[in-house]
Amino acid sequence: WVLGVRGRNVVHFIRDRVRSGESVAFVTDQLGSPTLSADLARALVAVIRERPTGVLHVANRGVTSWFDLAREVAFALGANNELVTPTTMSERRPTPRAHRPARSDLSIQHWCDMGFGALPEWRDGIRRFLSDC
Repeated sequence: WVLGVRGRNVVHFIRDRVRSGESVAFVTDQLGSPTLSADLARALVAVIRERPTGVLHVANRGVTSWFDLAREVAFALGANNELVTPTTMSERRPTPRAHRPARSDLSIQHWCDMGFGALPEWRDGIRRFLSDC
């Protein structure tokens, strides 16, 4: 889940809804690794410099659900967490057009084993994201 301050993404949507006092519902049964595009860009510079071999997954540390991501955004904005309500994919109506896997998180173990430092934890990325936009 790559998140950049430019353009529009889910964090912009959550931020705008929460700031206006509107509730949002997000799923608890899809997990991923939210990754700040600026952190990913720094990691890609390291890849270009070091030229490692093999497949490397790079993401901010940690795994979360869309629901917990939305709650973290609300918390970081000082908003009432009750604005964010849980749901599941099977409860969503209408059913989303694009099928998404239940888990899309990435293991960064090989990245770390190659001597590259772990990227910051995803919550840190969200706080920096919100301060930049």
